[in-house]
Amino acid sequence: MKKVWKRGVCLSMAVIFAAGSAMTGCGDSEKKETATMEKTGEDGVVEGGRYTLDASKPAWQLDTKEETSKLTWYVNADWWNTSWGEDLVDNYDPYFYQVASEDSLNWFSLSDGKTYGYPDYSNTQEDYDSGDIFVKSAFVIRSDIYEALGEPEMQTQEQFLDVLSRIKEEFPDVIPLGFNNFETDGTSSLGDVLQDFLGVPLANEDGSFYDRNLDEDYLSWMQTLNEAYNNGCISDDSFTDDNTAWQEKISIGKYGCILMDGISQ
Repeated sequence: MKKVWKRGVCLSMAVIFAAGSAMTGCGDSEKKETATMEKTGEDGVVEGGRYTLDASKPAWQLDTKEETSKLTWYVNADWWNTSWGEDLVDNYDPYFYQVASEDSLNWFSLSDGKTYGYPDYSNTQEDYDSGDIFVKSAFVIRSDIYEALGEPEMQTQEQFLDVLSRIKEEFPDVIPLGFNNFETDGTSSLGDVLQDFLGVPLANEDGSFYDRNLDEDYLSWMQTLNEAYNNGCISDDSFTDDNTAWQEKISIGKYGCILMDGISQ
């Protein structure tokens, strides 16, 4: 029986921040004539002279309006809420094309050739070929705690439980293990996220359905987590905290370790 993580363990004390972007109608289809906001003129001047389009510089740096948006991408809700279907990137911030992935834009484009949203996280074939893939899910341990414990291994179930117990004993004000808040019909990061870490197959070799929830290794690790809970290494609050409470505990370093999915805000 395999009893080790199949992915590398990410060791960090830092909280990761990320910003997503939403847009409407990036593409070459004909522009509508009934937009509620004044469109860019042929001279590239936006909204009566506020700024002139420059494909080499982002619009948020060009705009002369007082109290401009703090967003560093200008394809924002101020536009797509009022100009749905307009070619916003072409009209307001062509610099977007220099920082957005063409492959991602093409992947999410619809039959009309337009892309109505851009993901906050995506990987292209070039990313996979380079081997440089940014993590979205991670098992994280506070670096100060990790170093204080002598940088122990945590790959096997026995090592995992031992480190959690040591955290509980040596850092009594810290919750040894945390995970994402539970949604109304979800499994937090204890479902497919944990299954991915363990290398649980998505399908059988012949392509037929594989019930990941009944995988032997996954069930074995669920028993290990149950043992960690019974040992006092998992808080009851972890099963009832909403996202706000979970984020607050992250911000003050309340968890020794976290199995997390997504990006902490």
